[in-house]
Amino acid sequence: MNNGTFLNNGIVEAVASALTVNSSVSNNSAGVLTGGTWRVLADTGPATLNLSSNVITNNATILLSGTNATFPQLAGLAVNQNRLTIQNGAALTVTAAITNSGSVNIGANSHLTMNGDYTHSGSNAVTTINGSISFNTGSLNLASGTLNGSGEIAGGLSNGGHVSPGNSPALLTATGNYVQLASGALDIEIGGPTVGTQYDQLHTNGTAQLGGTLNVTLINGFTPTQDNSFVILLSDLGVSGNFATTNLPSGLHVVYDANDVRLVVPEPSAMMLCMLGSLALLAQRRRRRVWTA
Repeated sequence: MNNGTFLNNGIVEAVASALTVNSSVSNNSAGVLTGGTWRVLADTGPATLNLSSNVITNNATILLSGTNATFPQLAGLAVNQNRLTIQNGAALTVTAAITNSGSVNIGANSHLTMNGDYTHSGSNAVTTINGSISFNTGSLNLASGTLNGSGEIAGGLSNGGHVSPGNSPALLTATGNYVQLASGALDIEIGGPTVGTQYDQLHTNGTAQLGGTLNVTLINGFTPTQDNSFVILLSDLGVSGNFATTNLPSGLHVVYDANDVRLVVPEPSAMMLCMLGSLALLAQRRRRRVWTA
């Protein structure tokens, strides 16, 4: 496409070929790509999409699919406000940090690499990682919004929003340290006794510093029994702190160990001891009140 001005109100696709738009793209003004769908489909062969100027802010729908899908003008991407999907083995490397207030979806065997932090901004921001995200420098800062998926964060993770491992039960891994802020929540689904396929787990190869909220939901009609133990958080280098608020199904209790956090169903004897201890404490307080009177 040469000369003049080009406006994309529909779909532009490079399918197993190279497509170059030499015209001035009305959608891409001052580095802001607004509107339209832009697809680079390399599932059946190499594909490249070239625009006449770089994209710094994405407010359109972009799809990279396939190992040899390239969109050179995304190398300077710094802000995503709409939808960015990287799937089927595609890889995107950007030269700076990224702030996401829209939707970023990294599919299985697909990769996003950047220099600097990846930051969420806005409660509606969603990042799904079923492949991997990595940082030459920086980490993933979830200031708000939701992070989910069953892939790998090759770095640290700070959670001030919602971390929800899986797309239903699955295992989400961070190779660095995990910090859960007071505003953060870890959302866990339990639908059976097998980690990764029936219940969620967040695994960090570093340390885990806890705070904020733990939300646990039972799914698929599952009812835990006393022989079940659910390691919902595993930290190779140790756990510190605890969740300030826990929203748990009836009968489940939180156990903090040196390197993990577990959910268990206490044995009846343990529950009875707790009840008896509570009753004894209540009776003692009542006696003190009577004596004082």
